[in-house]
Amino acid sequence: MTDEEKTITPRSGRAPLAADQARILALEPQEALDAVLSHPRAGALVRSMPEEDLFVLVHEIGPDDCLEILSMASPDQWRFFLDMDGWREDLMEFSALNGWLERLYRVDADRLATMLAGTEREFFELWLSAYVTVIPLTEHDDPSDLAGEAFTLDGALYLKPKFTPGVSDAEKERVKGLLSGLLRRVADRDFPLFQAIVMESSGMVPGETREDLFRQRNVRLAEQGFAPPHEAVAVYQHMAPDSLLRSPRRALPREGEQEPTPVLLLPPVEGRAEPFTDALALVKSGNALWALQAEFAGLCNLLLSADRVTVRSRDDLNKTVRKAAGYTSLGLDALCGDNPARAADILSTRPLASVFRVGYSRALDLKFAAERFRKAAWFTREKVPLTFFGERHLGVLGGLLLARPKFFANYEQGLLYREFETPGDLIKTEDALSEAREIDGLFARLDLPPGLAAVRPMTWDRALLTLFARKQLGLAPEASPVPMDGFRKLWPKLWSGRGKARTISAKTRQAFFDFIREQAKKEGGDALQNPALGRALDALISRLAAEYAKVGAKDLDPRFLPHFWVAGNES
Repeated sequence: MTDEEKTITPRSGRAPLAADQARILALEPQEALDAVLSHPRAGALVRSMPEEDLFVLVHEIGPDDCLEILSMASPDQWRFFLDMDGWREDLMEFSALNGWLERLYRVDADRLATMLAGTEREFFELWLSAYVTVIPLTEHDDPSDLAGEAFTLDGALYLKPKFTPGVSDAEKERVKGLLSGLLRRVADRDFPLFQAIVMESSGMVPGETREDLFRQRNVRLAEQGFAPPHEAVAVYQHMAPDSLLRSPRRALPREGEQEPTPVLLLPPVEGRAEPFTDALALVKSGNALWALQAEFAGLCNLLLSADRVTVRSRDDLNKTVRKAAGYTSLGLDALCGDNPARAADILSTRPLASVFRVGYSRALDLKFAAERFRKAAWFTREKVPLTFFGERHLGVLGGLLLARPKFFANYEQGLLYREFETPGDLIKTEDALSEAREIDGLFARLDLPPGLAAVRPMTWDRALLTLFARKQLGLAPEASPVPMDGFRKLWPKLWSGRGKARTISAKTRQAFFDFIREQAKKEGGDALQNPALGRALDALISRLAAEYAKVGAKDLDPRFLPHFWVAGNES
């Protein structure tokens, strides 16, 4: 099954111009620009685009190269650009706002002035209050006393631009041009309105107005699925499969019923999300697919809000789509296993965000287990750093102990960490966590020489192998490096075979395991009976065989022996 078949895509005739929008959004930026401008219904195409899609398209092409597209956009689409780029948390980002106001002024100054003086009047007045000092003059005042760049449109109200320290000269010129141009256009159309706006801007309380505008902005974005971040984070709350199955069932629209309008056109689902995409393939109703597309888009918007991400490119959107699909797949796997028909029923009868939460909870369970382990661990009591666990186990523990757990990919596809996507990711992480827990338990049972764990850099495998080497050479078990001369004599005894068949000998392997049993016997029982610890030690022997099989005794260099603490590589 191809990616196009697996993802939810618009069907011809279902939504006006939807097929053209999907095709254009998949093009490279310059090709997309040409396709929009050459479209026979370019204006209708632009105005029918969901605000999020147009926002991404314009940013990918480059806002300053999209003036013609912006000239065809609707006031709601203009306002979306200001809402998305004009705020940082609950503060207005004036530099970004000024950039958008200048672009919109260039494409249609009269429409912008009408919009600001009408539906966006409160925003306009707050913007003016940040940049204008209003100086009313009486008949007794002399205008020549006004120094600097004050100007007037009626001879009574003088307006003087003001700027906070650090504003660049280019920004000052941009704002001055906007002030003069916008206010003159408002005054030309309705002079009393101009006077009212100017006077109200001088008397407003900026903090209260900004708070009100921020609330209005959040309401608008919430209507499009962008809940405020403090509400959106609920999508990451833990949910057990049984809780979802006990929740009320819902019904998607059937064929012939009114179809929902999708929130945005999503790119194909990338990555490994087979339970989700396979279940979608079994949803036969076109209306149900459209409803699921809208719901999935809403889930993506919810994640964007919770993660405080502003999408400015398809790459940004792709990451969130992949995340939403991955955890939804993990949720379906937990609920249905390998049963696509059951998964399709879950998609049709349960909220998609809840399925996502069930999948994400599987990662949270691992995180909670890692936190419990860290709290009670030997390495915590002994104040041993996490680096003691070595690269792989450190990477896994580090990913789980993040505020939002991540899978340790170890630069798979260039990523150190990524979201959990498959049951295999969970299994690998759970195995590594179990190994780390058993390694920690082993060291809690060992009579470790004082100070050995504090040597930098020291890892669990280096500590064990160093103590084993000292034992084989008849040296006392102390926190000291192995002498290089003695290590060269020991080296050939560790191996068997020649050439490609050279490997750690069975005798060495048995001696190593016996050494660990002897050192860990103080609490009774066989430490190596634990499968996780046995797996970790087997992997250690395999790594030694793979990395050192071609190294002869005469070639040993202490700088390149990270698994052993020998004289010459103390640091």
